[in-house]
Amino acid sequence: MSITRRNKWVLMVAIAIGHGIQHLYLQGFLMFLPLIKADMGLSPIQSSLLVTSRNFLGGTLNFPLGVLSDILYKHWRIILAGTTIWAGGSYLLLGLAPNYLLILFSCSLIGVSSMAWHHPAISTLSQRIKNQRGLAISIHATGASTGESLAPILTGFLLVAVSWRTLSHYAILPCIIFAILLWWLLPGVQGIKDQTNKDNSFIAAVRHFIRSKVLLGLMFVMALQSAGRFGLLTFFTIYLKEDLFYDTPAIGLHLTLITLLGMGSAPILGILSDKFGRKPVLATALFMAALGAYLLGVTASGWQFTLAVAFLGLTFYAVTSISIAAAMDAAPTGGEGTTIGVLFTGGSLSSIVSPMITGVLVSATGENSTAFYYGSACIMLSCVISLIVPLPRKDQIPRS
Repeated sequence: MSITRRNKWVLMVAIAIGHGIQHLYLQGFLMFLPLIKADMGLSPIQSSLLVTSRNFLGGTLNFPLGVLSDILYKHWRIILAGTTIWAGGSYLLLGLAPNYLLILFSCSLIGVSSMAWHHPAISTLSQRIKNQRGLAISIHATGASTGESLAPILTGFLLVAVSWRTLSHYAILPCIIFAILLWWLLPGVQGIKDQTNKDNSFIAAVRHFIRSKVLLGLMFVMALQSAGRFGLLTFFTIYLKEDLFYDTPAIGLHLTLITLLGMGSAPILGILSDKFGRKPVLATALFMAALGAYLLGVTASGWQFTLAVAFLGLTFYAVTSISIAAAMDAAPTGGEGTTIGVLFTGGSLSSIVSPMITGVLVSATGENSTAFYYGSACIMLSCVISLIVPLPRKDQIPRS
């Protein structure tokens, strides 16, 4: 499908804005976590279970959401606007939950909107901007980094003024406004089908995925990367509060650093992967992320720790877009949503299990910093696997 230069950038920016909204709410939960832990008197395992529950429902629905995205390819615009409202509605339920079990349930709903967003959003970019797929998906990731950079600062300062429950009650209002904005910015957004494929697209996509060494390898790469990320983040804010004695705004500023530099590095990584191929960029970025996670555990409080957080932020999130771009290079037309659903399954499962593993390790060692070493080990293993996966050379990447 041809697209003008102007419409291409409008499409990329609009979808990036929507992605930013999703991650603004997703990342904002980590600022709620220490306050919920203190308010409810939770143990480390109970606290990590909140993060696990946030990832559980979205993770288990990941594959069917991908299939539905391919089936409902004519309605991607509705899905994208609807998931934005869902993000705020989940927080409304969280604020109204009177006990721990209902808070667990509310947390499980938070991850659904973000998961449902990715399939139609990435499929749209992959289908319409094939010649700059790495850049397009990286700008999509930049939207996430922007949202996650704003979330700790915005949420942190708001939580100084109001309680976490009060803030949850009003979270849906901005989402309604943003959903209307997205509807206006995304006219005519829908998918295209490969008319030469006589099979159901999602069946063909699953069959193609199972037979592809590239896609199976990338699933393991993303699963380990996700395990490291969620394990580290589960205790990052808790470490800053309980070990470094930072106040809420300071915690928010450091959490912002993890995503802030990714806003600039993600498009650069995308351009480099379009020019030099996915593998060298992916492996290098994963190594940098693993090193950054390790440095958090060995660096003293103060400017050194802040610098280590900033270094981690260069690739911590941005590297995911390169994995996704590599997967879209190998995905069949019309089956992108299903491919994303299967690809994200490994990451979803690890995001469910990893916070609990980290909670057990932290309880066993008595050190919140254990989460950083665990995260570093997972990401380093992901780096090793990325070197083994037979990703295509730059001249083999589809351009039309």
